[in-house]
Amino acid sequence: MKRRSFIKGSLAGVASVCLTACEQLKSSPGTNPSGDHFMSVLGARPSLSMGFTLTHEHLFADLRPYSEQLKNPLSLNLNEVVATVLPHLTEIQKLGCKTFIDCTAVGVGRNPPLLKALAQASGMQIVTTTGAYLSNDAQFKPDYFDAMSADALAQKWLGEWHDGIDGTGIKPGMIKIGVSGGSLTKDENKLVKAAVLTHKKSGMVIGCHIGPWREVKPGVNGTSAMEQLKLLKDAGVSPARWIWIHAQSEADFQFHQQALAQGAWISYDGYRPEQTPHYVELITRIKTEGYLQKLLVSQDAGWYTATEPNGGKFNSFAPLITNLIPALKDRGFTADELAQIFTRNPAEAFQIKLI
Repeated sequence: MKRRSFIKGSLAGVASVCLTACEQLKSSPGTNPSGDHFMSVLGARPSLSMGFTLTHEHLFADLRPYSEQLKNPLSLNLNEVVATVLPHLTEIQKLGCKTFIDCTAVGVGRNPPLLKALAQASGMQIVTTTGAYLSNDAQFKPDYFDAMSADALAQKWLGEWHDGIDGTGIKPGMIKIGVSGGSLTKDENKLVKAAVLTHKKSGMVIGCHIGPWREVKPGVNGTSAMEQLKLLKDAGVSPARWIWIHAQSEADFQFHQQALAQGAWISYDGYRPEQTPHYVELITRIKTEGYLQKLLVSQDAGWYTATEPNGGKFNSFAPLITNLIPALKDRGFTADELAQIFTRNPAEAFQIKLI
């Protein structure tokens, strides 16, 4: 198939996904468009406006240890970064994507002013984060973390929710935390408890990266997931306000089943074109189990890396639309099922609410 025809077909497919989902959301019992919203870097927006959403991506990052980031702050040319990154957002916007969840955590180069500039330049709805990240040997742990209690951390993050981040007025739309897998450490327990306290006073969903950036033994990440869900339930918070980020790294599917059965969100978010058959199988398995309404799918792509020339290698956001969706259609997924995954599920998961 010629590239022009292929892209035209992808555009039509994503438009169909968005239209199907929006029509069903409007007619769903209990849906209240005037009250349901998510928080973008440009302010609160109706959840119904999210449309086709990439739920776990990265526009910009600083991968130096946090101590080095503090010691040697970047002198960043915002316009240069925007000029490099903007075409990648424009590309997926033309393919039908409306909303972009930037999951860059505190300590890993979160940059709300850059995200706001990109949202204004592209017309894309972009979401940023609050929280802290302790995975990868805690090299990105904020300098204030050790001295603070869970209550104090929650108050700090709630300050960003109420007043905006670092005086910018830009508010986060999710609580992003990161742990290393296995039984929760003392610091990780504090981290999760702080996230729970923040959720209970803001309504933001908690998204937790579990595991290091390498392969781990089956059951390691699942153990962490189960312990976190217990902490949520003990605090009176529904597992439906928690996302298991990088769940595809847990090879033992029984942990996915246990999390889904409790109402948690499963995020398969490391997709690359060469993994298309694997992701089709992962998603089909969730469909077979009857949990398609609790699945999020994304790519963990992008990554303009601050210290590399011109940001280094930038991974396109388009393959999920141009490669994975056609493969899912070939597997028999209907427009309604695709709308469930890529439009209705994100609108539900990232809605600001307490349950």
